[in-house]
Amino acid sequence: ETRRLEKARVIESAHNHALSFLKNITINPQEFIPPYNTDDVVADDARVQKRMEYTATRETEWSRENKKYATILEAIILDQITSGGWFGKDAEAIKTAPYDDIFNHIDGIVKFKKENIFVKHLGTAFDATSSESEQEHHDPLREKFERNLKCIHEGTLPHIKYFKSENYRGTLEGIPLVVIGIDRRHIFELASLWIDSDKKEALAKHPVQRLLLRETIRQLDVYAQYAKKYGRHD
Repeated sequence: ETRRLEKARVIESAHNHALSFLKNITINPQEFIPPYNTDDVVADDARVQKRMEYTATRETEWSRENKKYATILEAIILDQITSGGWFGKDAEAIKTAPYDDIFNHIDGIVKFKKENIFVKHLGTAFDATSSESEQEHHDPLREKFERNLKCIHEGTLPHIKYFKSENYRGTLEGIPLVVIGIDRRHIFELASLWIDSDKKEALAKHPVQRLLLRETIRQLDVYAQYAKKYGRHD
């Protein structure tokens, strides 16, 4: 019982920290007026609110808990890519606008710079995997992988509507998208380090970093082979 209560405390603390952290790095669509007109941005915001309200009515205790773990995972990885060097010293991560998160299925953007110029971008989607599943035959990770393959097969890589860099605001097309999944046990382990200011170095050097890199490289290799197989050389 003591262990269960401690775990609940850590997850709750990490979740609150994650919400605050993500809020500070999330792209704000209001900053895109112009290039987009006010009506477009307002309409997108209304779609987001409608979808969130609909989703809230269908949430279960299991899905709420899984969402909490996924949010913690998302925040920790985006933070560590930027401050912990998890994807190399020249990588920086930002949180996508709610519209791109919900409708384009991209949770975060990793920007790789060379000689102070950002030249490459990678989309990320996060999944808190669990040995349990709320619904039999329902595999969220598989759905995300299949969506990525479908995009490649159709010749349309994902895009981000609300993207900004130093001198550009608008749509970013053709984003390679990888799915980063970690089980709850390891998310809890990372969360315990993340909320402890004395353990920043341990978090930055955590071996899960290598797991994430292997996941990313393996997926990109598979997607590249799939694209070549179907003649999608672009």
